[in-house]
Amino acid sequence: MSLVARIAREMRFLNGLARTLWSVRGIKPDSTILVCDDFEAAVDQFADHTALIFEGERYTYRQLDGIANRFAAWADAQGLKAGDTVAILLPNRAEYVPSPAIKSPWTERPSSKKIIGVCTPFGLIATPVTD
Repeated sequence: MSLVARIAREMRFLNGLARTLWSVRGIKPDSTILVCDDFEAAVDQFADHTALIFEGERYTYRQLDGIANRFAAWADAQGLKAGDTVAILLPNRAEYVPSPAIKSPWTERPSSKKIIGVCTPFGLIATPVTD
């Protein structure tokens, strides 16, 4: 990539960052404005546009919204409420992006004892370990 192309890419990034910071400037820590509300607005406006490219696969806003809705339906079916903790031990996947509930401080798969030592999960979702 040429120097001019790199500078143009950085300028696009900085422009997007400035727009984002401007749009969230009035949000306070106790605000009722949520990330999922902004995501829903993006889905309404850009439903069939690419929202994410992960490992060569493209996901549209509509696809990510569908994934997020399936996570929400699963959580509702499990009886999860705000503040409940669920430990998820799965490989990195694009499908986790639209879920605001999924946060992982580990880059490698921790043991279940380590998970239980950090939090008391409502549930545990895991795939078998393969070497």
